[in-house]
Amino acid sequence: MANNDSPFLTTGEKVRNFLGIAILVSLIAHVAVTPLFPDLAHPKDAEKVQKVTVDKTHVKPPPTPPPPTPTPPPTPTPPPKVETPPPKQEQKPPTPIIHVQKLNNNNSGGSSTNLVVNTKGTENLTAPGSKATGPPATAPPTQAPQCAVPFQDATVNQKADVNTPQSAVDAGAVPATVVVEVTIDASGNPVAAKISQSGNNMALDREAKRAAMTSSYHPKIVNCKKVTGDYLFQVDFTND
Repeated sequence: MANNDSPFLTTGEKVRNFLGIAILVSLIAHVAVTPLFPDLAHPKDAEKVQKVTVDKTHVKPPPTPPPPTPTPPPTPTPPPKVETPPPKQEQKPPTPIIHVQKLNNNNSGGSSTNLVVNTKGTENLTAPGSKATGPPATAPPTQAPQCAVPFQDATVNQKADVNTPQSAVDAGAVPATVVVEVTIDASGNPVAAKISQSGNNMALDREAKRAAMTSSYHPKIVNCKKVTGDYLFQVDFTND
């Protein structure tokens, strides 16, 4: 056991004395330093932010932007100038030139005056009883046609009877249409024939060509003359 009456300090007592001295020194230092640094005493006051109250009634609205400058309208293009043609000057008719000629009258022995007016391109006018100096202008006579019908294509006069071949009916080739081009001479007689549109059946084409060559025709007429021409002879075959 330790003796409390010992004149020497123990280790625990030394530590406690040292801590007490340190705390006392720190307090003294704090008291001495605080007047020099006032912000350390009230650190929160330095961090306060001043609040500014804004009175909305006195706030001026932002200025209204000026209206945009209107775009000037485009300058209209002036219409092209139309030059007015000068007024036409009326041409005055030429002044007739009057020639007075004295003619001897053989019957009475005296003299008479013949008045001749020359109008430069117009007919000559003479006094009554005198002869005209130039023949009057006459229109050329109109040529009458030499015939009643000067132009006409070849036409059929009387068609021959057409018989539908039974073979074409049995083959189902009818109804059908065949066109034959017939050459007609100046006398109206058929001289040649060829198929222009076939009926897709030999019997039908042969019967149509026969009917075309046995029909009678009127020839083609050109300038009142009968000439050779062509005629399209059409045959329609049916089941009837």
